[in-house]
Amino acid sequence: MPDVKTGKQCTSPYNCPYKALCEPLDPPRPEHPIELLPDAAGKKLANKLHLTKGYTSILDPTSDELQGAQADLYFRIQQAHRTGQQIVVPGADEVLAGYGYPRYYFDFEGIDLPVPLWTGVRPYEQIPFQWSCHIERAPGVFDHGEFLDLSGNDPSLACIQQMQKVINQYDNGPIFVYFATYERGRLQELKQRHPQYADLLQPYIDRLVDLLPIVKQHFYHPSMQGSFSIKKVLPVIAPDLDYGSLDEVHDGTGAQVAYLKAALEPHVPAQQKAETESNLRHYCRQDTWAMVEVAYFLAGVGRPVRPYGM
Repeated sequence: MPDVKTGKQCTSPYNCPYKALCEPLDPPRPEHPIELLPDAAGKKLANKLHLTKGYTSILDPTSDELQGAQADLYFRIQQAHRTGQQIVVPGADEVLAGYGYPRYYFDFEGIDLPVPLWTGVRPYEQIPFQWSCHIERAPGVFDHGEFLDLSGNDPSLACIQQMQKVINQYDNGPIFVYFATYERGRLQELKQRHPQYADLLQPYIDRLVDLLPIVKQHFYHPSMQGSFSIKKVLPVIAPDLDYGSLDEVHDGTGAQVAYLKAALEPHVPAQQKAETESNLRHYCRQDTWAMVEVAYFLAGVGRPVRPYGM
């Protein structure tokens, strides 16, 4: 056996068929591995500290060694794992108090294919086929709108038109998203694909408010394991909302697979397609309700009451 630990070299450029034989020979993984440092910069720092200092645990570095633009974040993560307690940095409530009502909590699901199905679509271009939007008209008063196209046709125009129908029936307000890069990118692409709707879509882009950096600046729990994905945050603040308990669709990749099956596979039984449609709607609604839960948690106002069916 080679005297080398398993790592990226075992799967890139090809999967090694002997990886399972080598893994038992690896040294025990630390309870709090240094790879918990988040994002690309954190991974780079973790690798540097491992190579130059031999550190394997996030508890190993001194505060002076946790360097970089996110040093404060790295230190909070280290302290959370050292104490086993969540870290809450005051001030998130004041940030959120600066946003009025109505508030929109919005999420796209999209499909990207190497060989596009529709005219004018680039390889791997994300085309939204679904979205969910919880609208908080006043504190604790919710409506819900959504879109899902399983026809197999290009869903982009219908997606825009349904956004206009749902969002424009209310006054302007912040559109909360989680990881704004994704929603902003899809809106920009929709604007380019259908320039006649540019004047509708640009204000949506301008109103986006990203909850992810607010979470990163103000909250961390050890069970998040270095990730700020909403699917890691939600079990901490709302453990009853378990993505694992959903039927068929548990994440974005699952949503893509379900869409391909329901919209593009021939001869799918009508009952099966209806079940997949229901599962997709349930999943996307949970994503946007999760944002509501995050916003309420950060504001320190307790759990929101979810209306039946939303």
